[in-house]
Amino acid sequence: MPQLSTAAQNALPSGVRRMFELAKKFIGKDCTIYVLDNQFRGTVAEVTDSAILIEKNGCVEVLNLNYVIRIKENKSKK
Repeated sequence: MPQLSTAAQNALPSGVRRMFELAKKFIGKDCTIYVLDNQFRGTVAEVTDSAILIEKNGCVEVLNLNYVIRIKENKSKK
């Protein structure tokens, strides 16, 4: 799991810092990520101090963590 140094954590706004900590729990899971007026679905591959990387069908997208409003894990259909 990614870890930020204490100095890096202190440099982040508190809301982004909290979202970073929460987003790490979704690594490896199929999720829908809501940003401003859009949403993206895919597997969370990595979370950095400023971005979330998601993979879908072999493509990777990078989402700015400052604009993430909500992350929802998608339940698999059985």
